[in-house]
Amino acid sequence: MSLVVQHEEPPYQYVVVEASVAEVTDPTPPEVLEEIAVRYLGEEAARQFARSRDGHANVLFTFRPDRWLSAEFSDEL
Repeated sequence: MSLVVQHEEPPYQYVVVEASVAEVTDPTPPEVLEEIAVRYLGEEAARQFARSRDGHANVLFTFRPDRWLSAEFSDEL
């Protein structure tokens, strides 16, 4: 698996992680889904989101990073 995050305006920057699947959890335990949602949505919205996922298939993939790459081009401006 590869994941890339980049900044598309000067100064250009990016980070890439290449990773292997370490674990697959199917289905994702509801408490784990809620914990992840809280991080991004806050407490109340996370609870609502987790409830809205009842009956939907959720699979959690855990990755082990194998290689990291990064670059920034501010010196070239």
